[in-house]
Amino acid sequence: MATSTNETLSTHVKVLLDKIVSNHGFMDNFRTTKLDLSLLKKLEKKLLRILDVLHYASVADVNEWWLDTLRYALFEVDNLFYEIKTEALRCKVEAEHQIATTSQVHYLYSPFTRFDRVSNSQMQKLIGRLEFLSSIYRRNNDVKKLKHLLFSNDGDDQIRIISIVGMVGIGKTALAKLLYNDPHVKDKFELKLWVDMSKYYEDFVDISVFETNIKSITSHAIINHNLDAEGNIDVNIVYPNFLLVLDDVLDARSVNWTLLMDMLNAQKTGSTIIITTRDERVPKSMESFFYVHYLRPLESEDCWSIVARHAFGPRNYQKLSNLEEIGRKIAEKCDGLPLAAVTVASFLREEFSQDYWNNVLIRDIWELVQYVVQPALQSSYNSLSAPLKQCFEYCSIFPKKYILEKNVVVQLWIAEGLVESSADQEKVGEEYFDELVSRSLIHRQSIGNEEANFEMHSLLHDFATMVSSSYCTSKRSTYLSSITITKTTTFLFVIKQGST
Repeated sequence: MATSTNETLSTHVKVLLDKIVSNHGFMDNFRTTKLDLSLLKKLEKKLLRILDVLHYASVADVNEWWLDTLRYALFEVDNLFYEIKTEALRCKVEAEHQIATTSQVHYLYSPFTRFDRVSNSQMQKLIGRLEFLSSIYRRNNDVKKLKHLLFSNDGDDQIRIISIVGMVGIGKTALAKLLYNDPHVKDKFELKLWVDMSKYYEDFVDISVFETNIKSITSHAIINHNLDAEGNIDVNIVYPNFLLVLDDVLDARSVNWTLLMDMLNAQKTGSTIIITTRDERVPKSMESFFYVHYLRPLESEDCWSIVARHAFGPRNYQKLSNLEEIGRKIAEKCDGLPLAAVTVASFLREEFSQDYWNNVLIRDIWELVQYVVQPALQSSYNSLSAPLKQCFEYCSIFPKKYILEKNVVVQLWIAEGLVESSADQEKVGEEYFDELVSRSLIHRQSIGNEEANFEMHSLLHDFATMVSSSYCTSKRSTYLSSITITKTTTFLFVIKQGST
């Protein structure tokens, strides 16, 4: 699937790897300069991963920005290798012609020379950049958009909230980590802090759980005492420009946002808070500028890239050809969910045979990934009110990938008595529907379109089917008389055989 540009870059990566692995002269140069060999091993691993990405990635994965950034990074690696070779040659020539004392000769080979320190630092930066590029390639458009937002508030002192919203396993945390570890983002913020919110869900999260973390921000404040024109002391507190990530915020009630903002006292710093959440209403509860970024499921081609990379690993391309067709069909069943693709790949790498992969293909995807995704889905489900739980479960009667028209679904809920009695049941039903969408339990097919249709993600459908199996069912049949209904069945959806 690689383009000519991909192939050119792949060749460049292979040349660099050959210098590290096969070129004894280069290794001699590296040892002569007393550089850190462990960094070279890390660089080798990152180059192998980049080679892996270039082989598996689709054209859509690697846009011009990604290719240009990689091209420049490889150029810098090449340039560093050339500088190492030049420095090693200089050391060798000076050593051969050295007529000074032994201590001076020793200085030439000291592991603490400026060249060694600078080169080790350069290599660490390049390792970080290649790690970033190898992780970003499937979400580069998302990262570009969010990085632009992070940097567009230069000169704006108001604290900014960026909320990354999407269903379980879609890659919210991974995307936030890409931003958090981005070299340019590191340079922008004086202080960075990551808080994993998932550990606080057993109890209601009050601001006290953040005290230790937040103090690490406020403790960096600089207090200036100045005398005004009348001789009075004017106290000015300068807070650091910080990036705070609150990962996996369950809902708007999880944090006392007012107290958090007061404690940060950051309205004048131009700082940013990134929130990852399944609930798009979370940032709306904060009295500050906010931007919601909806993370969409990956394309099937992207899922296949993940499956292939995790199943085969680096330099196993010869195993791909006879399994690719089956693998692509398996990737389609992941329905654009990166977590599902990674989990499925863990099964596929156990055996590289067509029979084994075909056996995985015919298995229900829910059976393969249930142990990974169910705990998070269960927490979302448990946080719903009783009426919302019933409305969510009811959606399992529709077939997978069935287009859900909001007004039709609401009328069905009302007809089945699932909407609480009120003067305006239709309005209440619409609020139910909107809340399920907000919580990423129903998927909006397009953003910003009031007439947009909706659907339930395949794995959410599997989960809804599991929790409602005792009384909700859908059947495919040519004749109603052939359908068997259990005593506990309350809701039934019948599809005529042969229809979609």
